[in-house]
Amino acid sequence: MRKVNLCLFILSPVVSIAFVPAFGGVEQESNLEILDVKFEPIRQGKNIVRVKSENTSGQDQAFKIGIYTRSPDYGRKGIGWGTSFSETLRQHETKWTRFAFKIQGPVTDKTWLRLRFYNPDSPNSDERKEHFEQRMYASGDLEHYNSERTAAKPASETDSIAVVETFRQVQNLIREQKYEQAWQLFTKDYQDAEFQSPGLEAFRRIMNPKRPMDSAFWWEKEDFLSLQPSGVVERDDVFALTATDGRQTWTIDFVLQENQWKVDWIAGYLPRVLGWQNWEERLLPAMEKRSTKHFDIYYFKNSTAAKENEQIAEQKDKGFREICRFLGKDSDIRIRLVLFEDGRTKHSETGHQGRGWAYGSTIVEVYNEQEQLDPYHETTHVLMRPFGAPPALFNEGFAVYMSERLGAHALDDLSGGRATIYERARELKSKDEWIELEELITYNEIGSHQSRPPIAYAEAACFVKFLIDEYGKDKFLQAYKKLKNSNSKIVHWTNKMALQNIYGKRLYELKEEWEKAFQKE
Repeated sequence: MRKVNLCLFILSPVVSIAFVPAFGGVEQESNLEILDVKFEPIRQGKNIVRVKSENTSGQDQAFKIGIYTRSPDYGRKGIGWGTSFSETLRQHETKWTRFAFKIQGPVTDKTWLRLRFYNPDSPNSDERKEHFEQRMYASGDLEHYNSERTAAKPASETDSIAVVETFRQVQNLIREQKYEQAWQLFTKDYQDAEFQSPGLEAFRRIMNPKRPMDSAFWWEKEDFLSLQPSGVVERDDVFALTATDGRQTWTIDFVLQENQWKVDWIAGYLPRVLGWQNWEERLLPAMEKRSTKHFDIYYFKNSTAAKENEQIAEQKDKGFREICRFLGKDSDIRIRLVLFEDGRTKHSETGHQGRGWAYGSTIVEVYNEQEQLDPYHETTHVLMRPFGAPPALFNEGFAVYMSERLGAHALDDLSGGRATIYERARELKSKDEWIELEELITYNEIGSHQSRPPIAYAEAACFVKFLIDEYGKDKFLQAYKKLKNSNSKIVHWTNKMALQNIYGKRLYELKEEWEKAFQKE
């Protein structure tokens, strides 16, 4: 067994490759040695690295490699990729192992790669042991792939037909949600480099995302299913199918393995996460705009919002004035309101799931004949930002409360229908669908599945209504300013103490009064 001091360890260079040692001064023990590392010419997309490793012990050893790549100038913030792969080296075995990995963006001078090598207790061990060696690579020190070395030529009619048929087969399997069968039509390289160590599980999650981030770095299922093939070319035994969805031109690489055509790579699409980083710059210049005293309203040409922009402008300005009147304070905040025709477009373009979203001085909403949010909820969020950043109980609760106070059916879009806030609270309480106040006050958001929105929105609004109706607006605004939104248990405790100081009662006492108030109405 060898010991490696990571602070002092100097690696002997590989030809055409530069790397640096890991630092930290931690002495690691390992029964493995990394003898050589060789990369195939690097490019955007799928890449290959081969590692020569040796087991210096008389026992089988688990070997794990962590691969991370970074494209710092891909998008506004850059994008990374990383995963790990495990192998077993038999006693005194020396072998080369091949790994497929991904570089997200075009390869530039700023692109870099990192390899970390581990010797865990077992190949499937989740124990987080320190790596025994690390190698860092700058893109300028690695050979780059040159697609012009070999000219592409049109594929034969037979191969073109076979490739297109396989592509259609993959589309149909995905459309029918037969993901395991579709998975069998991907090469192992594509499975590893695109879907990383979770493999088939990750593929299923990306095809049926529960949250926007589940598919943010990959191609979108609906976009892939809308692709129409237009031609096939061959280069170095790789058959590239060109397909378009009307907006982007994709390239799907196929290879023939054991008499079966398989997808080896999919490129040409823009990951949603890139579009989310700059969606305002992309979309707003192409949208129509109407300005009012308080709003700049953006909408797409010929949309429902375009046809009803005068009505929208009037309602939004009226809502703005009424909220300010309740707060007893005018506001010079100018709100940018962006309206999408449907939730799917809003989600795909911005990354936000749901019908309404407020951040900074921007509001994003869905607006069509069936779906129209009230003019108060999101505007309340924007106008309340100067007042503080309290827990979601106060933030979301007050927005729902204001919608009801100003005449809207506040819970209509929040699973409460036309019920009032107190009516909905009584209904939830009677069904034992309830979140204890001690828990609800710790929430830093309401909207995710874990926060149980159908319960949390109504319950938060109910508590806010009680505080304002029983103790007045001024005390509530004092609490809104004093309490802080945080995951910290220390801050949670501080919030409870602040609430006690403002209202002169402990949380459990307020809870008892509150439950009596909405139950008796």
